[in-house]
Amino acid sequence: MFYKQDVHRESNLATQYQPYQTPWLRFEAHTYALGFENAYRPTDADTITFGYRRDEHRFDQAQQYTDKAQTQIGPMQTSPRVGANNAQIVWRHKLSAHTELRAGIGQKTRFPSIKETYSYRLGQAIPNPALGPEQALNREVGISGVAMGGLKYDASVYWDSIKDAIESVATATPGISQAQNVGTATNKGLDLSVQAPIGNVWLASLAYSYLDATLGKAGLVATNAPRHWADVGISWLPSEATTLSAHVQVASRRQTTTNGLQPVGGFTVVNLRWAQQLAPRLALYANLNNALDRNYQFSEGFPMPGRELRMQLQYKL
Repeated sequence: MFYKQDVHRESNLATQYQPYQTPWLRFEAHTYALGFENAYRPTDADTITFGYRRDEHRFDQAQQYTDKAQTQIGPMQTSPRVGANNAQIVWRHKLSAHTELRAGIGQKTRFPSIKETYSYRLGQAIPNPALGPEQALNREVGISGVAMGGLKYDASVYWDSIKDAIESVATATPGISQAQNVGTATNKGLDLSVQAPIGNVWLASLAYSYLDATLGKAGLVATNAPRHWADVGISWLPSEATTLSAHVQVASRRQTTTNGLQPVGGFTVVNLRWAQQLAPRLALYANLNNALDRNYQFSEGFPMPGRELRMQLQYKL
């Protein structure tokens, strides 16, 4: 059982151009879910897991300013309550003591958020109260296991069909977008990961993803979806309490608008990490992200942080 209430309130503070604070706008949405899951073992080597969930979602309130001075408030259109049936079935088969094969298919629904439906995004978007949920049919086949004296691996291929996919679509006005349902999108790809010990104090890792994403409406390109992504890491464990690691992350170019006019290039960044166990419940973490101070972007016009040091002290109750 799941219940979520989303409430967003906003107001514009006084400025030299508008010497008063505007009245507060209020947006509210509710989501309910009830589901179950059951695992069945027809043989010692096979496990079949089935799950079902019923979701309900509604927007209860949305407001907007009705005058240019932003002193009067009126209602915005709210979509009717919508529901969805979601189910998933996964089969797992033990090929050996250290190798497992899996295959699964599932129907999942994502309801639009308050931001996607109603936000003007500081003048960069047009609200869309008619925005509906998207439904994805996910299919996956994979294999995982341990080989060659400790090498852990996982590989999978997937194919997702997303009906009424939600995408931020570029409009005819430059710099202005709107969240829309764009037909049946598809995501096809593979994920690979390998983790291998080197001696007694070193650990190497490799993760790679390939994604072929397309949208269901002609003339639109998928955004924020690099075709290639990889992470290569090496860790040194001089003691049980200390871990020093370095990771190189590589991503190919991606599009940031559906009209394909604002791509960003690929990038390579290096991240360093030190984890120190100070006591049974106390740990210190230090992360040096983008250690080589590369200039890169996820979205055109919005550079990511340069060299960044973060320290974290964690105590577990």
